[in-house]
Amino acid sequence: MTESTGPANESLQLNSADRSVLRVFFDNPEKPRLYQHALAAAAGLRPASAYFTLTRLRDNGWLASGTDNGEVAPAQGGRMLPPRTWWRLTPDGARLARKALNR
Repeated sequence: MTESTGPANESLQLNSADRSVLRVFFDNPEKPRLYQHALAAAAGLRPASAYFTLTRLRDNGWLASGTDNGEVAPAQGGRMLPPRTWWRLTPDGARLARKALNR
């Protein structure tokens, strides 16, 4: 797992992509970890833009990320799927996001 390097940067200026990504976490409280592709689609971002946004939020302590091991996909004839990157809010990130998004 890749954790942030310390406490969340409270002075981070959020842009519209940051806010879109953070809203996705609050719109899906039953899913504490979300996968990058699903996050990009739900936030209305292109995958490359989402990756930049996610890593920026992680590097500022708002998110943590990790990689699942590959898994077998029965619908794909038992083929192994590649590892996927997941993302989650850190406790500090959740607190700051709630404040920034007025939630």
